[in-house]
Amino acid sequence: MAMTELNVAIIQLSGESSIRYTPLAAMNMHAAIAADPRLSGWVSVRVHDFLQSHTQVEMLEAILAEGPDLVSFSCQGWNMRQLQSLFPAVRQFLPDSLLMIGGVHVSGRGRHQLAVMPDVDVVANGEGEAIMPDLLAALRQGLPLDTVPGLTLRRDGGVLDTAPRQLSRSLDEFPSPYAAPGLPLDGYDIALLETNRGCPYSCGYCFWGGRIGGKLAKRDMVRIKSDIEAIALAKIPGLFLCDANFGLLKEDEEVAAMVIDAFRRHGYPREFNVNWAKNNAARVGQIVRDILAAGIHTVINVPLQSNSRAALDLAGRGVIGRESMLAECRAMMDEGHHLTAELIFGLPGESLAAFMDNYDDLYATFPAMRIHPLWILPNTDFDRNRVELGIRTISPDPLSDYEAVIAHAQMTPAETRNGLALLLGHSILNLLGAGRSALRALVRWNGASPAATVAALEGYLATSPHPLAEELTGLYTRLRRSCYFERSLRDCKREILYRNRDDTAALIKGFFASLQAPATVLDAVQTLVEFDCMLLPRSDLGGEGFADEHRMFPFRVIDIADCLARQTDAPLPDEQPVEVSVRHKRGLATLRGSNCDLTGAWNGKVVDWRPMAEGRICAS
Repeated sequence: MAMTELNVAIIQLSGESSIRYTPLAAMNMHAAIAADPRLSGWVSVRVHDFLQSHTQVEMLEAILAEGPDLVSFSCQGWNMRQLQSLFPAVRQFLPDSLLMIGGVHVSGRGRHQLAVMPDVDVVANGEGEAIMPDLLAALRQGLPLDTVPGLTLRRDGGVLDTAPRQLSRSLDEFPSPYAAPGLPLDGYDIALLETNRGCPYSCGYCFWGGRIGGKLAKRDMVRIKSDIEAIALAKIPGLFLCDANFGLLKEDEEVAAMVIDAFRRHGYPREFNVNWAKNNAARVGQIVRDILAAGIHTVINVPLQSNSRAALDLAGRGVIGRESMLAECRAMMDEGHHLTAELIFGLPGESLAAFMDNYDDLYATFPAMRIHPLWILPNTDFDRNRVELGIRTISPDPLSDYEAVIAHAQMTPAETRNGLALLLGHSILNLLGAGRSALRALVRWNGASPAATVAALEGYLATSPHPLAEELTGLYTRLRRSCYFERSLRDCKREILYRNRDDTAALIKGFFASLQAPATVLDAVQTLVEFDCMLLPRSDLGGEGFADEHRMFPFRVIDIADCLARQTDAPLPDEQPVEVSVRHKRGLATLRGSNCDLTGAWNGKVVDWRPMAEGRICAS
């Protein structure tokens, strides 16, 4: 029997507490429903965009407010467990409504999901903007859902998989999400946008929505320009392209030009970030240069993942294009650009000793590194080949549904613990910046191993009487007990380090003083700790605008830090007193609970230093 009208709620729960990303998956479905003539005047759709800071009751009350007949949840690893705990409450209040889940984390795993989630009725396997209109049309016409391809559903006490659904060949098969987003765009911090969907590579740790190792589904350039224009007119500060390999295609140059044009005409977006391509290094380099020259901020992450040939081969990455990528990176760093190498810890084929050697090698090449612990994602090659690779996992995080690798054929659980502790130390000293320049100075002037020095931080904190040491030791203890790098550790370590920068400086200075090095080296390193900590975000600053501060240093710390980061010659400094002025953005005090990595936007920026007449002390 056909339904007379339908009230639909589409739910998206972000992984962030306060930083607002446009809910692209929900917007895609809303736009597809709004554009389908079969559903005209029959479906009322409400998009609910929740943050981690929303409580379960707040989410529940918002969902129930309009009495939806169908509730659809967009599921990712970071929100799966929270949504799963919400389903029973929704079912109690809406016993006759259809509860549906979709998203990359559940797609293709419908039978498993229905077995562990008794309150869910339907799982979407594939692209939601294609499946949802067909499902609603079937409901309107009174047809059984068995006729809709791409579903796993309950039927007669069992579970039924409907016919497979082919993925789209072009994103132009779907309407633009920004033409009918389903909610106001004002107040968002970052707009998400796809110019294409899929990835031509087949990395063992990645699924990319089920569209890997094949042709990309592209979007027409006119529509891309229209979407960028809508984002700029909404004055959304940041734009993140969800493409897997931006810079891979010739068209990406035109997309970058569209972003630059929008910024010049409207002042938005002011920040542009992407997943940079693994190949076509020259094109990527030129796009980066064009974006930066236009005055738009971008983060240049270099997706190396490993330096180990065995690990790269097992992951399906290989080394094709790697030499040209590294050459382009060297050229960009010589021009003064800041690049960050991305690594994955725990890859099969790589031992802990090999990882530490790779850490040292890349530390000597790149000014920064970002390291991700390996998680086994559903439907990946690593997921399918666990036995052959010796992969062993746990999933202890109460908030996310990721499986963390605790062992594989080349690494024991004890070695995994040590590696994760290294990641925590790296985050404290390097990634968050509490000892970034100081560590590089010690390595350069005393020949220390970066990995061994970072690993030594844990032992120092365990014996230090400094109040912050006890708190940071607690994080190491949590990590070692669980053998897992919880997402919440990011918030905890930032809160500890940013609470009082002088306290943080005293702690880190004590660590470096405990190491074996000549007095002249340690004196210079201690000064660089003070400079590093001066640049840490200021969580005491509320309100809007900026705050400036000034400090005296015994030598030209800015030149030394810059030379160390760029791996150019940086001799032990002579005494040349200098006053440094640093500017911090206000407002971090209201965002301290966010999961978002805020350091790029909230770190202090050097705006002036004197005297400057003597010139720089290292080559540009």
